[in-house]
Amino acid sequence: MTTAPDTPQERMAEYARLFEHALTGRERTARSTVWRFTARAGVAGWVRDLAAREAACCPFLTYTVTEHDGRVDYEVAGDDDPTIRSILDEIHQLPDHVTGGLSGLLERLGTAGLDIETSDDGRTMTANSTHRHAVRPIAAQVLRPVRMRRDAGRGAGSAVAP
Repeated sequence: MTTAPDTPQERMAEYARLFEHALTGRERTARSTVWRFTARAGVAGWVRDLAAREAACCPFLTYTVTEHDGRVDYEVAGDDDPTIRSILDEIHQLPDHVTGGLSGLLERLGTAGLDIETSDDGRTMTANSTHRHAVRPIAAQVLRPVRMRRDAGRGAGSAVAP
């Protein structure tokens, strides 16, 4: 499920550092979670880099980073699907639980109906939804290629499936 150059454990530790350094708020909408960060020096690039690695890991979601009014917004969005909503709920709550690491996140996702198996080296994860009403299996969604797109002149970047 991943072509990311790092492991999920490494990204969780990086999220903990980023949240501590610059998180100012968050918002949950019907189809997305938005984290808001103060636009300190280097934060926008840091967030864009994390978004690109997440897109390589989990391309069934869309990652958009925008800068405006002294802040950096990192939006993670997905289809209107029970499994995706569960994932977005956990992403929204991640700042509250990031100290639990990847194992805590996987446990919470399991409780929410998403069974995730990790390879022995920790780099590859496969997901299976246990939601009865899932629109389509999540495993079928994770194999699409992803590219980064930068919106000219606004400092925004998006990871999008072609």
